[in-house]
Amino acid sequence: MVTFSDEEYNDLISNLIKEANYIDVSNMNKMTSLRKHGEILVRKILDIGNDTQIMLGQVCLKSNNHVIKERMSTLDVDLQKKLTDEVKAFNRLVRDGSHTQRTTDYSDQEVKDAEDGIFELYAILFIKYFIDIGVGLKTSPHILKLFSILPPIIRFKVWSYLFEKDQNNVIVADKLCLAIIKKAGKGDALIWLKEKESVIRNMRYPSSDEIDAYNEMRIVEISPGQYGYSVSMDFSRYSNMYDLLKSKIEDPRTSMNESGKLYKSFEEALVFYKQIREVYANINETKDLTVLMDFVYIGRRESVNHPIVSVVVTDSMYSFEGGV
Repeated sequence: MVTFSDEEYNDLISNLIKEANYIDVSNMNKMTSLRKHGEILVRKILDIGNDTQIMLGQVCLKSNNHVIKERMSTLDVDLQKKLTDEVKAFNRLVRDGSHTQRTTDYSDQEVKDAEDGIFELYAILFIKYFIDIGVGLKTSPHILKLFSILPPIIRFKVWSYLFEKDQNNVIVADKLCLAIIKKAGKGDALIWLKEKESVIRNMRYPSSDEIDAYNEMRIVEISPGQYGYSVSMDFSRYSNMYDLLKSKIEDPRTSMNESGKLYKSFEEALVFYKQIREVYANINETKDLTVLMDFVYIGRRESVNHPIVSVVVTDSMYSFEGGV
């Protein structure tokens, strides 16, 4: 079996993205492009190349396609179920567009729902990545920073899944809280925090040794010979995650990209990704993630209406000017 090749599918993905997003076509044509894009994403998730025929309806735990069945077994059990559920829902939305029985065009809402299905499949790619590497206090800050250059909706879907899978992970809780701020605003983040208060208050808080190690990983070179901390969570100021996250929500610095002020779409985020990509492509911890980021940005065009905010990049870190 041939494995999936990003390069081989580059042109096809670019054409599908173009038809679904950048040219004036009917919703029927958009849905056809989204269906094909969804099928490619399934191939990517399951690492199935173009020598194997697959159909969306075959993506299930007991598939009659032996290649899909074999590749499904390589996923985490919970992720197998999520992929099956998401593909089933997506296929239900898009399959009529590939047949001649349907004679009416799709509505804008149906297209929007199908696009959200594509986002769910994007999210599964990153969920799989984070399950494979593990997420915790020792996770490279470079990985977490690079991942933040994605639309908030993708990050929200990823961190939501990982939070439900492990509700004792302080890093995941922090990143989900920030994703909610950037997807929906601080009001929604406070509602989420209150709803999850008992869970978050009972999270195991890092020990003093773990806090020291966490801070040490975030020592960065500010200028030649001068070092400082790039710390996203000041554990030493609090005794539990609830108070820490509440303070982060209330912090004016987390308002910079609140509800997508900096970037909400792939087109807006691409502006910032291009500024930092080369640095992260050459850091060992982020090489694999950079390849995955490159894949999800295939065919995307920079937004011409992005805010004028530059990204300061060094070999050690990047930050938005003015702080985040």
